[in-house]
Amino acid sequence: MPRLLILLMLFPFITTCFAENLVKNPSFEEGLPEKTIRKRNGAGTDAIYPTSWTSPSLGTPDLFNSPYSSGGKLSCAIARTGSGVMGMVMAESKNLENYYGGSYKEYIQGELSSPLEAGKAYRVRFWIAHDRTSRFTAKNIGACFSNDPIRTDNHLHIDREPHVKMQDSMLVTAVMGWTKVEGVFVAKGGERFITIGSFGKDFMIPISSQGMAPLVTKGHTHRNAYYYIDDITVESAEELRRHEKSELSSLIFLFDPSHAMPDRAMLEKWKKSFLALENVLPPETLISVFLAGNQARSLCEREPVPIAMQKINTSIEALIPSQGTESSFDKVFRSVVQPILSKPKDNEHIIALFQDKQKMTGDTRSLMKKCYDKYDITFSVVQWGGKEINDFKGLINYCEGQYFMTESDPQFFMRDAALLGVNHKNVVHYSKDRSGKMLYYIGAGALVALIIGSAL
Repeated sequence: MPRLLILLMLFPFITTCFAENLVKNPSFEEGLPEKTIRKRNGAGTDAIYPTSWTSPSLGTPDLFNSPYSSGGKLSCAIARTGSGVMGMVMAESKNLENYYGGSYKEYIQGELSSPLEAGKAYRVRFWIAHDRTSRFTAKNIGACFSNDPIRTDNHLHIDREPHVKMQDSMLVTAVMGWTKVEGVFVAKGGERFITIGSFGKDFMIPISSQGMAPLVTKGHTHRNAYYYIDDITVESAEELRRHEKSELSSLIFLFDPSHAMPDRAMLEKWKKSFLALENVLPPETLISVFLAGNQARSLCEREPVPIAMQKINTSIEALIPSQGTESSFDKVFRSVVQPILSKPKDNEHIIALFQDKQKMTGDTRSLMKKCYDKYDITFSVVQWGGKEINDFKGLINYCEGQYFMTESDPQFFMRDAALLGVNHKNVVHYSKDRSGKMLYYIGAGALVALIIGSAL
């Protein structure tokens, strides 16, 4: 039978395996200006929006259209996919409430390709990234559906309850990269418009209150909670249940209870930091905890978050080693990682938790690089006290992880390391970095050409 005929016969079966995305222009690729955008969106007739999208209020979300986009003197995040990406102020300072007459926020609104059906479940998903210069975050980021377009004649918050939003306890910061906001809801019927932003009258939250600082602190910075949005999906949850495989992330914690770790107060803080992860991680995330010592001991292996937290909650005594125990990071790391490499999983992230005084051999460094290069396993470190260890820091940077240090409470660092693991394939890149490197290479090439020309 001719190959073309076989494909035509299979086509109806292929198309039924994928749910239709009802969002028009979901990644803002249509309607982009040809010239690179280098300034914020203007008001009124100066405002620029991608095809099928607009602002439901007088707020002016920003459109960026290439890896070389910039908002004035601020470099912008490169789109997660394609070239188009939207930037939005999700929250402003309470000090500006009198100036704006309320809580200033920006939104985007788009029309769906067809109305939602009454009583049918829909899965909503979009990706957000926090600007690396912003010192503030926002809550209540989500999506709201309506039969008719939402319209307001001011710059203020929209006082509606979103149908899907990120968890109340979750604050998305730049270190987390592109982060998914996702949920399922049942339509009342006739909903034709989706509006995305931070709903309700609340104000920006300093990330310093969470023990964090912006990734970029010099030069121009966002003085509000500024986020980027890309890749919006609304599709039938019924189709997904039949055809879609679950997205499982796996986090492996390598815990070193040697040296000063038997201190009861310190162990309680580590335990608290573990349990806090239940509020921010997707429940299907697989958790493994290995305790270092003369050999690795397993507290739990690839257990879903609720089960893993139960085991951690009842096993604090397991973290206290026998008298005089000292671990070898090299030995324990190899004993933990080798079985993983025999059955590698997608999206695996190892988080090493320890005191100071740790070293690693060249063999361990090579094994860690092999994990990253061949199996896409990434690494982070949370270190309590001591001095930075260059061996770890260099390798962690190489493996797309983060190196965290704390002398008080590891909770926030544990959370960021875990969320980075879940989202490690969605690292945010910025226009200034890429264009700067490009200009550097162009400049270097021109210099070489000039030298060769002079010689000739």
